[in-house]
Amino acid sequence: MTATTAALESRWVERDLHAVADKNGYDLATSEGLEKARDHVSDIYDRVEDALRDQSIDRTEAVDVHSTGERQDFRRLVQQFERTDFNWPYSEDSQARQQGQNEVAAASDAFTDFADRSRDHAELASEAWDRNANDARGPEGYVPATERRMPDEDIQRAFTAIQMDRVREQEERAAQ
Repeated sequence: MTATTAALESRWVERDLHAVADKNGYDLATSEGLEKARDHVSDIYDRVEDALRDQSIDRTEAVDVHSTGERQDFRRLVQQFERTDFNWPYSEDSQARQQGQNEVAAASDAFTDFADRSRDHAELASEAWDRNANDARGPEGYVPATERRMPDEDIQRAFTAIQMDRVREQEERAAQ
């Protein structure tokens, strides 16, 4: 994920939290108010998902990014992509090139393992690849953006869930 994308998602999450807090009188300066606002935002995202389903929008094989296992697996995949040096071919240092090549190979393997679960997994992994890989060719199972069927809202929701987890962890570390 690029710094720009992370900053944008962070602003969206913060905006949603503030809107919910303002409307419901939650004090975001307290952990109780913050937790209530987070729960409320999560409930809103769930209602949006239900509304899409009620409108008969095709969501076959939908990835439930809020299930604990899926969310953690997707987050680990995104974190691995973020740590991967996709620019390794441009390094003048042969050791850095070798390390980068190894990192990309490991990221490609992780991509394929995640993408093999379902079409939605492949599309979600492909979006994560696109956000991090600086135009590097997608690995086996990669779905080009023009062929993705997963609603943009579902893809964004997956990345927002990761961002919300990061915000929560930062606040917990700051409170210690």
